[in-house]
Amino acid sequence: MEDSAYHQNLDAVLSDLSSQGSKRPFHNSTAGDVPNKIYGLYQCRGDVSQDVCSECIQDATKKIVQECPLFVEAAAWYDKCMLRYDNQSIFSMSETYPGQFTWSRFNVSDYHKVGPVLAETLNSVINDAAQKSSKGHFATKSSNWTVFDYVYCLAQCTPDLTEFDCKNCLTTARSTMVNIFNTSTLVSIYLASCQLSYDMTQQFYLDTSHIPPTSSTSNVIELDALGEVEFVHYDFATLKAATGDFSADNKLGEGGFGIVYLGKLNSGQEVAIKRLSGNSGQGTDEFMTEAHLVAKLQHKNLVKLLGSCSEGNEKLLVYEFLPNTSVDSFLFDPTKRLVLDWETRYKIIMGVARGIQYLHEDSRLTIIHRDLKTSNILLDIDMTPKIADFGTARLFKNEQVLANTIRIVGTRGYMAPEYMLNGEYSDKSDVYSFGIIILELISGQKNRVLYQSSQREDLPILAWMLWNVGRSFEFLDSILVNNCSEIEVIRCIQVGLLCVQQNAAQRPTMATAVLMLTGSIALPPPIMPAMSPHHFNLSISPDDDGRQNKQLATKSVAVWSTDFEKDMYPR
Repeated sequence: MEDSAYHQNLDAVLSDLSSQGSKRPFHNSTAGDVPNKIYGLYQCRGDVSQDVCSECIQDATKKIVQECPLFVEAAAWYDKCMLRYDNQSIFSMSETYPGQFTWSRFNVSDYHKVGPVLAETLNSVINDAAQKSSKGHFATKSSNWTVFDYVYCLAQCTPDLTEFDCKNCLTTARSTMVNIFNTSTLVSIYLASCQLSYDMTQQFYLDTSHIPPTSSTSNVIELDALGEVEFVHYDFATLKAATGDFSADNKLGEGGFGIVYLGKLNSGQEVAIKRLSGNSGQGTDEFMTEAHLVAKLQHKNLVKLLGSCSEGNEKLLVYEFLPNTSVDSFLFDPTKRLVLDWETRYKIIMGVARGIQYLHEDSRLTIIHRDLKTSNILLDIDMTPKIADFGTARLFKNEQVLANTIRIVGTRGYMAPEYMLNGEYSDKSDVYSFGIIILELISGQKNRVLYQSSQREDLPILAWMLWNVGRSFEFLDSILVNNCSEIEVIRCIQVGLLCVQQNAAQRPTMATAVLMLTGSIALPPPIMPAMSPHHFNLSISPDDDGRQNKQLATKSVAVWSTDFEKDMYPR
């Protein structure tokens, strides 16, 4: 067993984690391929130095090898760090198991006095930690319950969690704390994705509130007026040189905004540089939207905006460079689509879901993207999805839930019916687009409306027809049939159908959609989706053994695909 592929992958992950402890407070790592793939991560407490972090991770690595040899999953908690590994992905997921508790055998005598103060302080520190700051999901808070007595609280989540997931994890920890240890003078709850601690005897953490965020860049940096994110302003000459004078050889893509180029900065860093086209009539507004909005967003499933340039008529945005381009470049390519196995597609679905949830609910702003589609979902070297192109995004303020526009922007096939027909958009408009993305990823087909005389069929309708007779699995891309989780596939199809329902109010929020996709809550049955056809040339209905209708359904898919290719790409 010790020489197995699994054990070798585990050794590789633990070695990598141990080596990174001196460099960063959080790190994740993988090694190997399924079924022997290992996922590992560590996190150091937000108030400890990097030297202390490194020492703690070294100890945790040794301990986990000694105490948990050949286990498929294990976790080690110390006061100042935690380390865990698993044979399933544990990244960007709020998990409350496994867990560990420490507490004092001494009880506070005046709990009727300290209890309300403790509850209020815990709630406050949980809220502060959930709202990620420059220190990540880390917060401390103290409150006095007599003139001389204080309660000190600390909360932390892994920084890859959304605000929603972090708060859920910490709330679970608080419930355990209150229900089991409510009179103890000190308690620490260590869960897989978060830590919650209090102490009524002493301040057990360092005060880091005076330490400013650091930066290492030679460009001009300033704090954005509406946020705390540092934003780099590049000069035009630097970006011109980085792209080889905007050489056609460095062209990555082109859209309504302008052309995107591959650039290489003096530091050697590769970046994607979006240059506003001189004849783009609407580009200036979209440039300002994107530059000022995206600079405030920080999430692993959003493309990171590094900076901008505005000199005279030249306007450019500088993004992180993602070598695998976009989802559609894989999904709809007959050769590259083979790379998208079910595990990768499910990873993309979940990543996009968490990214949209962050936009809608977990950032300091409420942002409606308005142009979500597979070509605007980019992929990094690990095939992690990142939402891009915020030029048409809109900011909702306070309690606003709906807006109208006479200028309809977006892409046909992804636009919600209420937006396309009436100009109404909301978070549920993005939910609709996300539903289409799910169905495209599962089927391997693009949602293009097919017109043949008075007929009209689209991807949601085809998915619903099959789901309605209990044969959703036939909707799956044929290259995935023998290598996937049927339960996950059916669940994703049902969530996709719930997201594309005609009535926006009946679509789930993104927070609910994430819970649905992970199997955390029950799924209601979907109804007929939006953009239903005038009538079908095929009726699918249940029968005794399903064999006849299964043949019809298979024929329907084939005819739909063949006719579409014939109409769109005449030879």
